[in-house]
Amino acid sequence: MEGHGLCLFVVVIVLVGVSVGLQIPGGWTDESVENTGVKNAAKFATKELSSGFSSIYHHKLVKIHKARTQVVSGVNYEVLIEIATTTCKKNEVPLEDVENCEIAVNEEKHLCKATVWVQRMGSTY
Repeated sequence: MEGHGLCLFVVVIVLVGVSVGLQIPGGWTDESVENTGVKNAAKFATKELSSGFSSIYHHKLVKIHKARTQVVSGVNYEVLIEIATTTCKKNEVPLEDVENCEIAVNEEKHLCKATVWVQRMGSTY
């Protein structure tokens, strides 16, 4: 992917109730990019990255290229995501409304690998 920036980001999130298929504890398993947990992890990572960038514009998720999961004390979601700069300024549009923003024309897209740790709070038994 020519013209793509590269970034690596690790985030930690704690959620109530996580659903993951059977996996070997500690081992990484390829996961569908259509998996709900993968999509949630990719969206979360994109928001965290956008907040951390020094740009005055928000960034938006373009595509999830690859995903895998690892069962630990919770679940690690490793996602390879493509994000792009939008036309929405951070001081004018709340982060929650970025999905409605257009991708800026001729802006560089970033290919990022992010790991999001999701841990279940409390017992569901």
